[in-house]
Amino acid sequence: MLVPLGYDWLSLMLYNAAFELIKDGPLTVQVNGNCMGNLLRNGCRVQLARQRFYLPGDIIVFGRGDQRMVSHRLLGFSPGRHGWIAITQADREARPDAPFSVDRILGKVTAIDGVPVRYPLYRRAWAAVRFIKAFGYLLYRKLRRG
Repeated sequence: MLVPLGYDWLSLMLYNAAFELIKDGPLTVQVNGNCMGNLLRNGCRVQLARQRFYLPGDIIVFGRGDQRMVSHRLLGFSPGRHGWIAITQADREARPDAPFSVDRILGKVTAIDGVPVRYPLYRRAWAAVRFIKAFGYLLYRKLRRG
């Protein structure tokens, strides 16, 4: 089944349906947007699979607060008030996304337009460095607020 990413209408229904569908195996979705640069182009199809563990540098699809599905690069995890939170960032953005509960992760991108995705070490290292910067930024904001 092909599920379009990034549409506002029917977002909640698609989000919930995608979570149910991916339990049965890999799910193919269509990307809407260019925030991941040349890697995930507008209109490309990506295959998602649930993973037991996600690593920094993985491209994951998750539900935002408005229930829209988004594909961004995972920077890392941190303990939060109500469990673990994930920190992600689009490749074309200067700042990380707002942290969110790991329960909202739909899956990892395992193929783009039918071609298996390889996650090279330099991308994982880049994500780890961005995580340290993002975590420092979030900590600074929290301490500044008091």
